Amino acid sequence: DKIDKVDKLTVTQFIIHYPLPSLIVQAHTEPGVIDLGIGQPDMRLLPRDLLREAAARSLARPDPTPLNYGYNAGDVRYFQALARFLEAVDDCPLPPESLFLTAGSSQALELICTRFTEPGDCVLIEEPSYFLAYDIFRQHGLQLVGVPTDADGLIPQALEEAARKHKPRLVYCIPAFHNPASHTLKSERRARLVDLSRAHEFLLIADEAYQMLDYAGAAQPSMAILAAQGHVITLGSFSKILAPGLRLGWLHTDEARLKHLRETAYIVSGGAVNHFTSALVRELMESGEARRFLGSLKTVYAERLNSLDKALAEHLPGAHWHKPKGGFFFWVDAGPLGLDARQLLEAAGAHKVRFKTGPQFSLSGDFAGHLRLAFTFYDAEELQDAAARLGAAARTLLS
Repeated sequence: DKIDKVDKLTVTQFIIHYPLPSLIVQAHTEPGVIDLGIGQPDMRLLPRDLLREAAARSLARPDPTPLNYGYNAGDVRYFQALARFLEAVDDCPLPPESLFLTAGSSQALELICTRFTEPGDCVLIEEPSYFLAYDIFRQHGLQLVGVPTDADGLIPQALEEAARKHKPRLVYCIPAFHNPASHTLKSERRARLVDLSRAHEFLLIADEAYQMLDYAGAAQPSMAILAAQGHVITLGSFSKILAPGLRLGWLHTDEARLKHLRETAYIVSGGAVNHFTSALVRELMESGEARRFLGSLKTVYAERLNSLDKALAEHLPGAHWHKPKGGFFFWVDAGPLGLDARQLLEAAGAHKVRFKTGPQFSLSGDFAGHLRLAFTFYDAEELQDAAARLGAAARTLLS
């Protein structure tokens, strides 16, 4: 399901002519600009035909329940299909009744904050971390404290020290193919984090949006398999493995917390979020199409990852990065070249290339030399061009 490259500019042109706040979307660039800050799937890869056919099959049946209010936790048929999907793709067998329907990871975080926190509670969060999560926590009046990471993820000793000092209500981490740092939390650290959640009575929130995007056999099993041993909530999403516009995902935790979530007022009032969408995705999981689509997507993304890795080595020699093994991002340290990411971004404007700077992902404004580069939104040729432009911008600052 391909679209012409010119269609990629349609949203941008629409916003230019109709610049209303309600129309702003997360992926828009001026013509000719390559924005490696866009951490989204390539719009040319979105499965329009699969979803069109799934909708036709669902609506052709005499069963009208997908168009009615949904069960508070979500349709059991969706969870049965999802449990089989998770076991086949992620090697993570889960009972269907341990799952809860969400509108994606961001909505799940909002729901968790609503049901399990009070203003003034502390949240420990990785340094660096997903910058858009910060405001979700802050809008609930929560206090954020950063905890350092290294190449193997969140450092348990640092977490334990912070837990003793701050007595957090939540700890938020991205254990697989981290955004932005690309690392994956080692298995022994996962077990230690779960132990700490029990010892210090905090909820460990594992945002596993990139869990299934493993390109090198490097994925750890979902942290959901450890949930029974501690205070753990895992979040999954179809945004990165099917389509972001579906606004569909899942949450896994223990029965007591699931009951608390099911009793949320807006869930009781309106039923499950995205009930109809879950019926369409259930069609794709039951038919095997979701699994096949994910396999093809991983093949494309692995090729793009390799393309950008080679291009960066050619055009940005001397910078440091670990080649990602999954996910969406390169976390490039240009500090060894003497470059500041924000200055480089300013210089890159003249070369029509953009990216996210390291300080955006830090509570304290650290990582001044770091760049987050996404490799999923553009094809291999565009990524090579972007690296060349980035190298040219760097040379203007180094000359």
